[in-house]
Amino acid sequence: MIDQVAFSDDGDMLATAGQDGFVRLWDVATGQPRPYLAQPPAGKIINMSFSPNGGRLAAVTGSRVWVADVSSGQTLTELEIGDALTDVVFVGEEKVYTGGRSGTLYVAEQDRAGHWNISSAWQGDAAIHHLEYAPRGHHLAVADAANRIHLLHAEDGSKGELLLELPEEIVDFRFSPAETGIVVKTLRWLHRATVTPNGFVPSGSLLAADNLPGSGIAFAVNAPGDLAAATGAVGNAHGDRVILLKRGSVSPAIEEFVFSFSTGPALIGEPEQLLERWREKLDIAE
Repeated sequence: MIDQVAFSDDGDMLATAGQDGFVRLWDVATGQPRPYLAQPPAGKIINMSFSPNGGRLAAVTGSRVWVADVSSGQTLTELEIGDALTDVVFVGEEKVYTGGRSGTLYVAEQDRAGHWNISSAWQGDAAIHHLEYAPRGHHLAVADAANRIHLLHAEDGSKGELLLELPEEIVDFRFSPAETGIVVKTLRWLHRATVTPNGFVPSGSLLAADNLPGSGIAFAVNAPGDLAAATGAVGNAHGDRVILLKRGSVSPAIEEFVFSFSTGPALIGEPEQLLERWREKLDIAE
């Protein structure tokens, strides 16, 4: 049985973590296993992430961070954090961020001598659930148990003041291909916000009530010519077209959602007002 999967950034490799405690690599094009087998620290693997060039793989198990070399399977570091960890992402090849249920964002960084050091990068007031990194803009998005997404700048550690606060549990979120926005999936809705130096500015919502609970966000590869001309999203760079799996009569089906000025319901306004209006539309009590 497989507990966790992770794709490399170029889509060529797939890492799977099995209930036997081993991590295996697969060639996506052929579906064949690669000559790689590694065993992280004892305990269930909570999440995994490849480094940007695919040369390293990180995983969190319980309260430990594990980093390995992809080509050899050799363990590069294994760090005890002392916190229940939830997610892990690479920022470059030598820096790993991980979030804890204490609300602490940790960073593990390799120095010039090859040693790995762990430190606290930021302290929130709710458990951290998900992390997402945008490499071109050096933005790190942090989702917490209070259904908020914070924007941190990985280069200097500063934090944007504008939060994206949502009325339902956050299931998944992704930066758009051009990193100009972020799309968030909750239990029944898709929300989008624009990325600014000071945080997130909400820009719209679409009802996605029939999506499968475990369905993650995927962006359509090519936008139709008329939509691209209207939005400037050549190749769907701004993430205007989102794909989810939905319930089908026999098997899951693919459903496409399009964010545009003519597609509703669109909700625009200040974060506090927007949150109140979302609650009204979704009939959710505070």
